[in-house]
Amino acid sequence: MEPFGVLSWAVLDREEEIFECDDIKDEYKVMHALWARWIMLYRYGLLPIYFPLIFANVMTEINSLPIITSEQSRLLMSTGG
Repeated sequence: MEPFGVLSWAVLDREEEIFECDDIKDEYKVMHALWARWIMLYRYGLLPIYFPLIFANVMTEINSLPIITSEQSRLLMSTGG
């Protein structure tokens, strides 16, 4: 538990929650616990990978929104909608 430092309690707490679940097979519980440890250990290394992907996805969504003209905007504001 040394690599987790002061957050080792969080890892142990999460693993306890995982292993208390009765709906999941034991094999899956072990894999889930290992995955949770890996994510906790490398969480800061993953951020530079995910931020550009999230930003690109948000920009794609924004660019796909319909463009509202000022006239349409005034009409919407006057109708309260």
